[in-house]
Amino acid sequence: MQCFDAAVAAGLLRPSDATRLAWLACWCEAVHKARAGKVRNPAAVLRWLLQNPKAFTEYPGQASEEKARRLLRMLQSQSRDGGGVG
Repeated sequence: MQCFDAAVAAGLLRPSDATRLAWLACWCEAVHKARAGKVRNPAAVLRWLLQNPKAFTEYPGQASEEKARRLLRMLQSQSRDGGGVG
């Protein structure tokens, strides 16, 4: 979640749970599309989404949002168990 934290520090995102979920869902969607050959540069997609708040909330599909929820639960579990969250 270092990218999310950096975006918050830069003032590009708000530090909220909802925004964290939306960021991770966008990340999951961009990676999914990159693996499918539909996106060449997922980092550029994420940067564009940061600059377009409406697209940021509409970009991820339902599957990416569900995956993001699972990832957040896993990260929260690891942090409670003493594992590091990167």
